[in-house]
Formats: sequence, C-alpha cells, structure tokens
Amino acid sequence: MLAMAATGFVLPASAAIPHFALYGEPRAPAQARFVHAETIASRSAPQNWILRVHRHADLHHLLVIDAGGGVMTAEAQQLRFGVGALLLVPAGTVHGFTFEPDTQGHVVTIADTVMQRLAGADPGLSALFAEVCVLDASAEELPSAALRDALVTETSKAAPLAELAAEALLQLLVVMAARAGAAYATAPVGRAARLVARYRMSIEAQVSAGWSVAAHAAALGVTPARLRAACVTVTGSSAIALLQARLLAEAQRQLAYGDRNIAEIGYALGFDDPAYFSRFFTRACGVPPGIWRRLHRAGTGALA
Repeated sequence: MLAMAATGFVLPASAAIPHFALYGEPRAPAQARFVHAETIASRSAPQNWILRVHRHADLHHLLVIDAGGGVMTAEAQQLRFGVGALLLVPAGTVHGFTFEPDTQGHVVTIADTVMQRLAGADPGLSALFAEVCVLDASAEELPSAALRDALVTETSKAAPLAELAAEALLQLLVVMAARAGAAYATAPVGRAARLVARYRMSIEAQVSAGWSVAAHAAALGVTPARLRAACVTVTGSSAIALLQARLLAEAQRQLAYGDRNIAEIGYALGFDDPAYFSRFFTRACGVPPGIWRRLHRAGTGALA
C-alpha cells in the first residue's frame, strides 16, 4: 500500500453530488447491455489525475492498477491503492480518485443490468459488487492487460457483433476478478444468494422509507425467518445488520456531503425520533453525528 497523503478532494458544499454517466458526461439511464472500458490515463490525465467525488446511479466500476497508485474516496472512507490493486466500486457509491501522475491500468464500467444477468448465470458473482473493496492481487490473479485491451477495443468501436464480443470478454474478466477476491469461493450459490441480492436491492430502493426487516421480507414474498437465515448463510451478518449498515452509510453520506441538519437526516432515513437516530449513529461510529460531520467537513478523521 502507498504511504502518501490524500489530496485534491473538495467536498461539495451542498447535497448536489454530481451524477454522471461516465465521469464528466451528462447523466442518463444506462442501456441494458452497457459495458465500457478505457485506460485510467485517458480520462484522468486531462483532469490532472483527479476525478472529484461523484456517483453513477446504475453503473459499477472495476479498476485494475498496473503502475502507480493513489487514493480512492468512497463515501466517508479514504482507501489507498498501489500496483496490483483491484478496485470494486458498486453502483450508487459516492466516489472519487486522486491518482499518482502517469498511473497505468484500466477502468471497466458495467451496467447493473449486465451484472444481474451474470449473477443469474452463477449467483456466486452477486458478491462481487456487494461493497466497495480494494484487493491486493498477484499478477497471475488479475485480469490480464491483453484481456482488458481487447475489451477497450470492442467497447470503443461500432464493429459487427462488438456488443456480443464485449460481453464475452467481460464475463471472463468478471470471473477472474471474482477469483482474485475469493468472492466466488466464499459466496454460497443458489436461492439464498439470490434472496440476499434481492434484499439488498429492496433496501436500496426503500432506504428513506423506514422499513423494518419484516416489511422487506413481506415485499420479497418470504418470511422474516427465511430472510434472516439467508443473510447469515450468505454474508455472515444478520438481516438487521445489513439494513442498519446501509442506513449508516446513507447517514454518513448526507452528513459529509449535504446541508440537512441532523434531525432532518434522521427523518429522511425513517427515524421518527431525532434522539434515537443520534443514539443509533453514536453507537455505530463512536461519536455523535454532529461531531462526525465537523471532523469530516474539516478534512480530518477519514479524510486526513
């Protein structure tokens, strides 16, 4: 890992975190079969190697670092990476990058509909973009540069059957990434994994509705007991822990990037009592939300 300071990030003063298709391009719904690959330098070098915090509603990122390194901002975290790193950024994540000049590697952008289709063929792949991750992998484990270059070629030209060729290359790349991260080996396959994937999607869709585990289970057409058992089997965490983790991540996002006061954030996340929201946040983070906000807005704590 790199021993370098994180620089170059400026937190937005308001809740308007930029939404893009690809970085710097106007937001638009991703096409059902959208896959894109490019070198890191092609987009980052013209931006002085800094891609400021932003998000994509329905696009996942997979980055492979061949030379150089940098720091990734992911929600309230600062994650350092160097040569041989594999970075996984799920759709919807607020993220940004400060790359070392002349960093080499690739970034592959995948529509969520494409990943869902791949996970349908093998539910073990559903774990690949379960959370932000920086993996240190050997050269033998990483998707090869030749494979990534071929994907760049197929996603940047309008040749006959280019879309089909790109999906074939992507499938191989995703399998190699899953093996490198041991996601395939550790994620149980079958109905439990599919149920947990649907549960995560339900949480995302209802993050501001204040739904309980029982409410999500009812919407998914299963009993709360079955949902709880599936979560423990697939993730090792309870259903309520997954729900609370997502609420906490959203609270941190709004505290770090938004203008709402603490009570408004609590109400927006379905908490009827601001005091209960404050206790929930303090138990999870060790400090009250007001202090957490001051630390992160001031550029200390996780942004140091």
